[in-house]
Amino acid sequence: MTTFIINRRVDGKLRREALGGWKARGGDMDARSARKEALIRLGKLANNETTPGAAKRANRSGPTLAEASALYINWLRKDGSRPSAVSTVEREVGPQGRYIKQWLSRPLISLTGKECRARHEAITKEHGPHVANRVMRELRALWNYIAKEASAGMVDGIPSGTVLPGNPTIAVLWNKENGAAAYTERRREPIPWSKLPMWRGDAVNIKNPSGATTT
Repeated sequence: MTTFIINRRVDGKLRREALGGWKARGGDMDARSARKEALIRLGKLANNETTPGAAKRANRSGPTLAEASALYINWLRKDGSRPSAVSTVEREVGPQGRYIKQWLSRPLISLTGKECRARHEAITKEHGPHVANRVMRELRALWNYIAKEASAGMVDGIPSGTVLPGNPTIAVLWNKENGAAAYTERRREPIPWSKLPMWRGDAVNIKNPSGATTT
């Protein structure tokens, strides 16, 4: 959702506040009402008066896990992720929070590495190693997305330029998957031009389940 934002430097510090979402993009504010609200807010900031955004920041430590997951899921949809993948995230770490329900109302930045490791081990025992790894990978991706948005000043309740603590899922001891000694990230790098002929040769020699050679 596109959001109207104001910026003003007060006492040498940059103050940034979200006014509301643009009506054309799912919000409740058009350009005229946003301009009117901006003038009111800017005047209050100049006079060091309390604004709705300031009060909100004073009472919060950034988004809760449920709110952060909603932002992440919204981005996944806009980014064109597969509906099935989005549904999985919703079910496992999103508002439904099947595996981390007890964390949903907590500020995202309050999660610790110790908790992530313990929860990963519990999910492994209850639902299996693959599910446990998947849930923590989803939580890791969610955290990284919010960290980027927070740094850009796009998360309500977190001042622009804020650097979130290290991703707590770094403490997870990944389960073995598909016979691997330990979970490792898939390599995501381009194939050098010099190796493309060899790669193509290997690719065309791959046999499909019926035994026929792929051409």
